[in-house]
Amino acid sequence: MVVLHQEGRLTPAQAAFMAKTRPDEELYDLEKDPHEMNNVASDPRYRQHLERMRSILEKWIVETNDHGMFREDPEIAENVRRNFWKTIYEPGMKKRGLDPNVTSQEYLAYWQERMLSRK
Repeated sequence: MVVLHQEGRLTPAQAAFMAKTRPDEELYDLEKDPHEMNNVASDPRYRQHLERMRSILEKWIVETNDHGMFREDPEIAENVRRNFWKTIYEPGMKKRGLDPNVTSQEYLAYWQERMLSRK
């Protein structure tokens, strides 16, 4: 997914999953949209539901002293992303004998070869 995302080859739904940030608010109609693909937070028809959910969340944040009420520093978030790349992604790719900047075709070929060799 990371490689396909880098190459711009994901569907809009897949790309949303790989986005660096999420919307400030998300609300889904699970009866109509069980896979949570259509964020209705800005839809006026769901305003009452959104306000009720906001109220529940705000109460929970206060009761639990959750720090989610404070915006995350973008620099810290970028450091976490960079740390993941350097400590998890790159070493994992190198362990497999792959360049971390591998193309999706090369990565697919690697996995196909690996799966065939298991049979």
